[in-house]
Amino acid sequence: MKNSTNAGMEQHYNGQVAVDQASLLIVGCALSNHPNDQQEAEPTLDAISPEVGTPDAVALDTGYFSAHNIIACVTRGITPYIATGRQPHHQGWQAYFAAQTAPPPEDASPKELMAYALQTEVGKAIYRRRKCTVEPVIGCLKEVLGFRQFSLRGLAAAAGEWCLLCLARNLKRLHVLSLARQHPLPTPAAPGMIAAAVLGFLVQILRVCALVWTAATVERGLRRLTRTVQVAGCLLVTPLRAFSPTSC
Repeated sequence: MKNSTNAGMEQHYNGQVAVDQASLLIVGCALSNHPNDQQEAEPTLDAISPEVGTPDAVALDTGYFSAHNIIACVTRGITPYIATGRQPHHQGWQAYFAAQTAPPPEDASPKELMAYALQTEVGKAIYRRRKCTVEPVIGCLKEVLGFRQFSLRGLAAAAGEWCLLCLARNLKRLHVLSLARQHPLPTPAAPGMIAAAVLGFLVQILRVCALVWTAATVERGLRRLTRTVQVAGCLLVTPLRAFSPTSC
């Protein structure tokens, strides 16, 4: 495969994953030695187990776009949303509120039809979530699990290793989801209730300080108060970070 950082060619495998948008679980994985992604849509869709079911829609980036992949998705009963080109970054608010273009004619090309489908409200909503669905999973495999290269040789052996890696990541994700179900985050309170609770907490601290602080123990009391605030911050931050929707 061509290295994106230089003009050379390197030996790589092309790993693919299909990720559920709701749970961020890997529902299908595939591996090949193809230099691009245009041939990877069908094997990845076929890797989804029938027990999982057929997805209603699929979001793919521009590297997968081809008329063949569109037909492959439609024949499987899946609505494809495949980018037809690279989207510019930081388009501004005008791009989000721009009027939708008129529907293309019946004899329009597959690229024109797909570009219009991506401009619809449903198409925007589905494709917008791609960056927070499959990309965090790939990052988890590389950074959290530390997978950077295969240990086995041969396509069949490397495919088994890739499947084992995806299984390990799913087990890690299932553990996070089980903890979130056992200890759900509290329902956000109204702003007035939060302000009253914070004010009451500060009043209690002031009362304790007025009772125990003297001129001889001010410095020791400050150290003790700082320690308490740090522990409280850790206890508040840890559950939010552990049970976030994008947590690995």
